[in-house]
Amino acid sequence: MRKRIPVWLAIAAIAVLLSAIILVNRTALFSAGATTTPLDQPAARGHLFDHIFVVMLENRSFADIIESGQAPYLSGLAQANGLATQYVPVTRGSLPNYLALTGGDTFDHSRTCLPAACGIDAPNLADRLEAAGMTWRAYMESMPQPCDTSFAGTYSVSHDPFVYFDDIRTDPRRCSNHVVPLQQMAADLRSPASLANFVWITPNLCHDMHDCGVGVGDRWLAQFLPTILKSAAFTEQNSLLVVTWDEGNFTHANQVATILVAPRHIRPGTRLVARYDDYSLLRTMEVAWGLAPLTSNDTRAKAMTELFSTY
Repeated sequence: MRKRIPVWLAIAAIAVLLSAIILVNRTALFSAGATTTPLDQPAARGHLFDHIFVVMLENRSFADIIESGQAPYLSGLAQANGLATQYVPVTRGSLPNYLALTGGDTFDHSRTCLPAACGIDAPNLADRLEAAGMTWRAYMESMPQPCDTSFAGTYSVSHDPFVYFDDIRTDPRRCSNHVVPLQQMAADLRSPASLANFVWITPNLCHDMHDCGVGVGDRWLAQFLPTILKSAAFTEQNSLLVVTWDEGNFTHANQVATILVAPRHIRPGTRLVARYDDYSLLRTMEVAWGLAPLTSNDTRAKAMTELFSTY
């Protein structure tokens, strides 16, 4: 005769199963298939910030994000933290602005092209970080494999500035260890030591608002960004998160929202009213970490000195 399973035991088993399902759903956002390739060295303690995260989004104006009501999470994040109200990208077009922020110049790139066809032989932010004993890693959502230099599905290589620099792209070990799919970030966030000092994040063409609406991107970021803000990089260390856009939406002046989260440096509701651009953000990181400028553009740029004080 088949024995019946006690009711209490069945309920306990269901509870365990539901807990496991919830855990999987919470981590599946960007950890499925995550690898655990370590950095060449642990992250260094920064001069001003231990970690700086830059999330680059696409083709939305300041009004689209802050004033339209379509991005309740992002507008709320700006209200609760800091917002640069006069941030204007260096030019129009994705690639030149990505390069300006990581290389200090647009390198006369005004169109989309493959890295091998328009590679850049010039020093870049990654070079400066490594020379200073600091670490970096760039995470690309929907990238098929590390250091991918193609257009593949919702991954756009033109939104990955690091593979355009010859000294990164042509060094397979360096490139594959530092330019990786976003899935790896879950493992890296587990410890401040395994997380790079400089973290670049490019969402895919839908979540960055390039191909999908503001609301779609806002909802994705509402799930994704808290995993960063609740990590030890923010709860135990001194970190800065920058959320910005490569350019506006072509119907307004090329002004974009740039949201700044640094709990030890930015009071809720802070507004940075000076005019800033991509060279300014690059210069801010250089000054914060004691790095030499890359070109005359970032040398002359005004750093966001409002971030340098603490309270």
